[in-house]
Amino acid sequence: LHNLSPLAFVAVAFSLIPQRLGRAEQAPLVGVLFGLGSILAMLDPVELSPGVLVDSRTTMIMLAGFFAGPVAGLVSAAIGVAFRIHLGGAGVLAGCLVLVISTAVGLFGYYVLRGKGGRIGFRALLIFAFLSPLASLAVLVLPWSLVETFLAETFLPLSAARILGVIALGTIMMHEQARLTAEQRVRELATTD
Repeated sequence: LHNLSPLAFVAVAFSLIPQRLGRAEQAPLVGVLFGLGSILAMLDPVELSPGVLVDSRTTMIMLAGFFAGPVAGLVSAAIGVAFRIHLGGAGVLAGCLVLVISTAVGLFGYYVLRGKGGRIGFRALLIFAFLSPLASLAVLVLPWSLVETFLAETFLPLSAARILGVIALGTIMMHEQARLTAEQRVRELATTD
């Protein structure tokens, strides 16, 4: 949960990406921003065992795909995977797999849960948040003794943190998108007779 403040910063910075850019130009920037957010999360992990890290990087990757689409999701995941490989350790495979699963969950949300016109409602965000613990399936590639420890001690608190993180950060991002849309509409009305 202490990773929440840098991730909240990334979620708010999401609104600073120039709205004058088209979706095609915004997506790579969003991907880089959220990829950097995943790096921030990995800089302060909880270490289950040597080289097996638990942090909130998955939240960033999922939100990138859910809010900005496949390009942002894939760019953020590539940055996250590259940094996780750089960190090394026994959990590299699981750490990279968790990012791949997070990307898939984010893209599922983007293509299936969003409403008409690509609008994200709070109901869709809640469903998406409750799908976020699926990323924990990556733990199954670890030795069974670590899987047992993870399931017994870490799975429930980590799942709760993921769900709450997705809801909190997703809500910030939804409000920022709504504010920017209203601001853009006001600009259009101010210049239209």
